[in-house]
Parts: sequence; C-alpha cells; structure tokens
Amino acid sequence: CAQAPTEEWQQVCYFDVLDGIGISGQYADQACPMTGEFTERCMIHALLREEESLSKKYPKGKEVEMMDAIQQRMTNLGLEKVSEEPIHETLTARVVARRFESSWRSNPSIVFSKESCGSLPENICVDAYRISIKQIGRGTLPSPCSLPMNVETVRAANLPTWHHELDETVQSAWKSLCHATYGPQKAPDYASSQKAKNASRFKSPPKSSPNQPKGTLQQK
Repeated sequence: CAQAPTEEWQQVCYFDVLDGIGISGQYADQACPMTGEFTERCMIHALLREEESLSKKYPKGKEVEMMDAIQQRMTNLGLEKVSEEPIHETLTARVVARRFESSWRSNPSIVFSKESCGSLPENICVDAYRISIKQIGRGTLPSPCSLPMNVETVRAANLPTWHHELDETVQSAWKSLCHATYGPQKAPDYASSQKAKNASRFKSPPKSSPNQPKGTLQQK
C-alpha cells in the first residue's frame, strides 16, 4: 500500500487489506487509523465481526457496560461524534436482539420487554426489538404493515410481540419497519449491512484523487 501514488489511494488500499483479512479487536484499534478517512468504517466493520465475542464477554445484565466499552474504543480514536447512528448503540441493540431471538425460537410465547434489555435506555431497547423483527421475519412483515401496529396483527404474522410497558415507544420501531421508503429489511442500521462485512465498498478510487490509476489496487 505504501507504493500507492497518492495518500488517498494508500488509505483505500489499507482499508481493502484490513477489511479483506477481517481484522477485529485490539488489532483493529491499532490498524484502522491507517485508513485515514475510512477509519470509522474500518472500526464499524471490525466491531460487527466482534458481535459474538462481545455477547460472551458481556452477558445479560451487562449491556450498559458493553455499550460503554464500545463507545470508549471509538472515542480513543477520535470518532465519538462522527456517526449519525453511533455503533456503540446499534451493536449493543443487535446483541440484545440476537439473545431475544434465541429465546423466542425456543419459546415463541415469550414477549419482548424491558427486561430483555437489562438497564439499557428505552430507545435502544426498542431498536433491539426492531432488529429482532428483521432477523426473525427475514422480510416477512404484518399485512397490512401500518400504524399504529397492534399485538394481534403481529401475532398473526408469527412474529414476536411486546410487553404492554412498551406500547407507546414500540411504535417507532414499526414506523421504521413499515415505512415505504425502506420496505422489508431496509430500516436504517448497521445490522442491515451484511455485505459491508464481507466485501469492501471502496474498490473504486476516491473521486477527489487526481491522475487516478486504472483498475483496483491490489496487495501482493
């Protein structure tokens, strides 16, 4: 990558290499800054790869500690205010959603509740419910998918319902899920970017780079 003709191309190259080998953990913390303007994306991809290990490291009841630890890693790299959708919140919600999905598949009669989220703020808890619906439904949504959503309609679609304590706030989750702009499986969150974890989005050279070489940089 050091042989790339411009600094921007070097950053693209480093991102492609690090993303290609699936870097994560402390190695990501140390190496992602080499990607320059792509540091945040590099860290997001790395953290998504750590979902399972984070879930094991922070068992149920330690959700806030997990969220704070993720945020601290981003802060250490100067990324605390970069993203409009902070990965420490999204990834924590994703872990909660996975845990709930596992429990629900074993016992479909259980409902999503605040208890499912430990001591997380309610907005993150509701986002975890939204993600769980996407994961469990795999594109299947209630018909009609309209607001206000009710328990009976969700149950008829064979999807998990919620505890009455979330009656008001859960509607924001269904607004995102049902919104015509997104459609099934397209509510905006990092969890929906599966391709991003396996393939780089930066195969093309930066548009601002002068005298762009033809083709894609490759690490030999």
